[in-house]
Amino acid sequence: MEPRPDFFPVYISGQYLTSENLNATHDFLWQEEKATRYSLIGNGIVQGLEADVTGNAALQTIKLTPGSAVTTDGYLVREEKNIVFDRGLPIDLVECWLKDTSHRLMEKKVYDEIKAELEVVNEIVWKAVEVIPDSVAAANVPDGTKSLTDASIGITAAQALSTWGLAAWVNISDAENNHCQQGDCNTKGVQRNFKTRYFLVKKSQLAELNILSLELETCAVCRIEKLSDSGSVTGLNKKAWDTWNKSLAEIQPYFSKNQQGKQLTYVTDHLAFADVALLDTAIAKLASIAASVNAENCPQYYVLFAGDLAKAINELVLFYNDYVRRFPAMSTARIERTIVIGGFRQTGFDTRRYYFMPAPVQVQQAADKKRLRQLLMRLFALVNNFTVQSKINAQAALTIVRPQMLPSIAAGQVLLQNCAIPYYYNVLDNGPDNEVLKNWNPQGGKLHNITCYYDSKIPERQNDGAKMKGTDWYYYNFFRLEGHLGMPKTTVISNLRLLINTWGIPVQLLDCDVTYKGPDKWKGWYENFVVNINKWAVQLRKDYPDIGDYTFSPIKKIQEGITQTSFRDVEGVIKVFNDFTAYSGVMYSGPKQGLKEKKEGIGNKVGVPLTAYEHYSKNIPKDVVLQMSTQVKDILAEQAAAAPAAKLILLSDLKDLEYMGGALRGGTLVLLHDGQKIVGDGCLSYFYRVDKERMFDAGI
Repeated sequence: MEPRPDFFPVYISGQYLTSENLNATHDFLWQEEKATRYSLIGNGIVQGLEADVTGNAALQTIKLTPGSAVTTDGYLVREEKNIVFDRGLPIDLVECWLKDTSHRLMEKKVYDEIKAELEVVNEIVWKAVEVIPDSVAAANVPDGTKSLTDASIGITAAQALSTWGLAAWVNISDAENNHCQQGDCNTKGVQRNFKTRYFLVKKSQLAELNILSLELETCAVCRIEKLSDSGSVTGLNKKAWDTWNKSLAEIQPYFSKNQQGKQLTYVTDHLAFADVALLDTAIAKLASIAASVNAENCPQYYVLFAGDLAKAINELVLFYNDYVRRFPAMSTARIERTIVIGGFRQTGFDTRRYYFMPAPVQVQQAADKKRLRQLLMRLFALVNNFTVQSKINAQAALTIVRPQMLPSIAAGQVLLQNCAIPYYYNVLDNGPDNEVLKNWNPQGGKLHNITCYYDSKIPERQNDGAKMKGTDWYYYNFFRLEGHLGMPKTTVISNLRLLINTWGIPVQLLDCDVTYKGPDKWKGWYENFVVNINKWAVQLRKDYPDIGDYTFSPIKKIQEGITQTSFRDVEGVIKVFNDFTAYSGVMYSGPKQGLKEKKEGIGNKVGVPLTAYEHYSKNIPKDVVLQMSTQVKDILAEQAAAAPAAKLILLSDLKDLEYMGGALRGGTLVLLHDGQKIVGDGCLSYFYRVDKERMFDAGI
């Protein structure tokens, strides 16, 4: 770009003015006028300048509509009426980049003469055709100019439409002139001429500076469904694995180079080349994370990680979609004194055309592009610093107190930057330059009031306001509870109770053995009762058809009742059993048949055949019923004597259990263990331990 003078001469009365004085004034005013255009107005095609071609086979003419444009260095390109180009002259042009960051276009013959004086960084030779308007007289065209239909030009109309474009270049030439109007003059002036020249250029030689900015889709990940149905440690891992894979299927298209409408290459296309390389690194890292777990060993926190990524992706996508709506996806890397008009008959978005870019927009675009990059860098930081399951315990062991409870914000559409930083990110490397700590809040600034699991191990955060004592708890409605995975259950329960009691945190704590199916004695008795009733009912109906219409209907009713009553419903089961023992008592002590009854074949007064009593006693031994009755009395007495703390909750009864990585204010955290160590967790809005149907005695 031409240098802008930072001075101009001030004339005084009686001063003899030299050409240097006048030219310095002219240079200052001329550069200020140009700077006003590119600094305050903008650059690119303001209006019009649409190109078209004619010709069925050979290219006949090129047409250009009226319009105006401003180059990046403030030169005007203006056409007030339609122009028709019918002749052309092959010419070589050079597009070059100089060390002073200027980006210029020159005729190759001129470039070759002065190249030694330039500090050239890079150059591209354009095999172009200069086109001449039909308004220029034949006597004034350069030697070698031919009609566009001439074989030496060799461009068909179809080729022009598909592979060629049009560019305008402001050419500056000086011509000496005798400006004396009368008498003799001691000097001659110089006339500086500005002329817009037009060139046919192959599209492949023109840089694609504009991006077709497609909007990205937002991301939706899954929750662990029906957590209470896991049934075992294996089932718990399998549910986490299934959910993680469903979520991963939603996330991975963003970390892909394939055209799927989601890939982050749409974002990196607006940024620097280095960011493309960072995307490649993140793609590889996410693939290694996906390979780090399987159905047998997938911790729940992978699902939380997927949720973090989805939130970070969505915040990036929403900003990006707004960004591409507000700003044309165009680069400022344009050639001085040049306007690329682009291809012919362009009805859509031309990736090479110099669209107009208002100067104020360029400033705001630069700021928003920085914000866009910060959101992208945060997403990369989350992926690159995620701790896989094989290393999580060793990383968490670096903390002084495990587990920890951290205030956070989980409800609603809260920004990720306002949530606590989880323990499954490595925030301990590189000190203050740690990627997660540096990018967690894309708006910049220190993370005041944002708690982190590793605060006590990060020197610059140990005395920060994010420490629990200094945190403003008023607005927090969720508590992260983490670091306990794989730890002994007794240690975790003890530490969490200490934290809850010390800080007065409004969270209830329960634990649940995922392998526990209920009291073995009670469960065994119940199953024995069900098996016997089914066997006896079938046998009585099948083996004694001589009973007539009487088919032991009370036993049938008892059988149906116990089949429809869960072993967890203790009161319901006992009620059915009491009906059975009452009926059995009647049948065991039923009337004996006299001679008259036997002779006439009649039963007792209630219509029960006398043989039914004998069949009942024979098929349902009285000693077996008495033994079952004694057993249930002992089991119930033992349950009644058990302390409330000894009651265990079945996982299958916690129907509303959700995995959130913590608990809501006033809610319940349920630690899931295998009897020895913590294997997962879940939370409830609240849980009242007064429902007897939901608890069993651990000692039974």
